[in-house]
Formats: sequence, C-alpha cells, structure tokens
Amino acid sequence: MSQKILLLGGSRGLGRKFLETVLENDNNGSHQILLISRKATQLDIESLGNIKCIDFDFSKTEQQKLVISEALDFQPNRVFYFASGGPYGSFSQKQWKDHQWALEVSLLCPLRVFHALSQGVFLKQFVFIGSSVAEDAGDKAAASYAVAKHGLLGFYRSVQLESPSIDIRLFSPGYMDTDMLPAHSKPRELGLCLDPKEVAIKLYDWSNKEAEFGGYLR
Repeated sequence: MSQKILLLGGSRGLGRKFLETVLENDNNGSHQILLISRKATQLDIESLGNIKCIDFDFSKTEQQKLVISEALDFQPNRVFYFASGGPYGSFSQKQWKDHQWALEVSLLCPLRVFHALSQGVFLKQFVFIGSSVAEDAGDKAAASYAVAKHGLLGFYRSVQLESPSIDIRLFSPGYMDTDMLPAHSKPRELGLCLDPKEVAIKLYDWSNKEAEFGGYLR
C-alpha cells in the first residue's frame, strides 16, 4: 500500500538506517518520502529512491514554521521525528544557546510539528524517538538533552490519556553505534552500543503493527 512518509532529521544515524529499511521493504517503489533535516541535500539521499530532500534548521523557530508549511503541503500519513541532540558537559559551563538548541530541536520542534499536523485528516501515525537512557533518569553531562527526552515521555503519556484519533508512539532505544556518539565514550568502552541497523528494523516492524494503536517501546 502506497504511503506518504515524512522523516524529520533522518539523514544520519538511526534516521538514515530507518530510511534505508523503509526503501528495502518498499518492493513496488510506491512510497512517497519527504526528508527534512539540516543537511539533507548534501548527502545524495534522493538517489536512493522516490525521496524529496529539504534543508531546514529545527533549532530556529522561524525555520520550524517552514518545516510545518512543507509538511502541510505534503500531507503525510506517517511522521517519524529523529532529530535530537545537545551539549555534553557541565550544565553551568555550557552557553545557554547550546541548551536552547537542545530544547528546540529535541522537544519543542517535534511538539510544534505534531500540534500543526494533528489538526488535519491526513495524519494517521506520528512516531517520536525518545531515549531509554535519558528519558526517565538523570544523564550526567547531558542535562538539557535529558530534559528534552523527559519531556517527550511526559507528552506521550499525557496525550495518550486523551484517547487521540492518531496513532502516537514513542520509540526509545539505548546507546547506538553511530558517528554521533564520541569514539571514546563510556558506552563504547563498556560495549553497550546497539547496531543502528538492527534498531531501525525493530522500529520499522513495530511501527507497522497496525493492530497496535499507540505504543511505547524501549
């Protein structure tokens, strides 16, 4: 069945592996995919299939409006929000603009996009990407990132109580072996990193279980 899929922040890491998984399972090449991220057009992703790539910076509120405008024009059936991040180090020693970036990209932008799209009749599913590491426990040296992930979990739990007509899901993996995790980080040293391709397949399979309306998976 043909789908219109919007990927936000899917040009690297888990998002990129998920995009590849979607394309691998689209045997008829019938899906329409809109990929919006900060550097989507620089990675030659459009050569992979029926994909339109647009560059926007989710940390800037004015560009968030443009993201929403493009999304409303596209009218996706399904949305996956992957964009995330934040400064690493002591909270007080980092500049406020770095914390603001983390909150805009990892929390405020996904909620803003959902709020706008949820008022249309076309949206059937919205999947937020959380973090099993940072969403319900402290994350030393990553306070603003943890705040954002806590916020997503609180949002998901709260909106589910409203019995939404949209299939809202929160997918929360652990540390993954991507270029966004420092080479000498403790998770790597302890062997805690997951294969992002395996995580992407898990997300793909779970998000396509139509009988399960809404859900939270760690």
